[in-house]
Amino acid sequence: MGMTYDARDGYVLVFGGLGSKDLSDTWTFTNGQWAELSPSVHPSARVAADLAYDPETGYVVLFGGRNDNRGTVLGDTWMFSGGNWTRIHSATHPAARQGASMVYDTTTRSIVLFGGWTSTVHGSGSQYYLNDTWEFG
Repeated sequence: MGMTYDARDGYVLVFGGLGSKDLSDTWTFTNGQWAELSPSVHPSARVAADLAYDPETGYVVLFGGRNDNRGTVLGDTWMFSGGNWTRIHSATHPAARQGASMVYDTTTRSIVLFGGWTSTVHGSGSQYYLNDTWEFG
């Protein structure tokens, strides 16, 4: 599950997670109440996705995660605003990963992503950790 506070819309935003299967649901929490949103377009089901709010654009950015049902580490980027998800395609982007740290940096005025871990190395069955840093925005 990924979670962040969306200051423009005034709620906590939650996406995905793991129940009896991977989830692709979008929830908001405001004034002590949960509400499920049902956007027609949204990221695929995943766990360990990263979310961060960008106050410059008013968007929440989602990157990566893992689909446990398929065992796939994901490397897609999505933006959320006003109840809608939009996929972002970029020629340059981080490698697929899960569990990275992502935050808005007021100095660079961009979202910064660091680390995480990714899928197996050459079929070894083990995951490996990443220590690279990326900026979005």
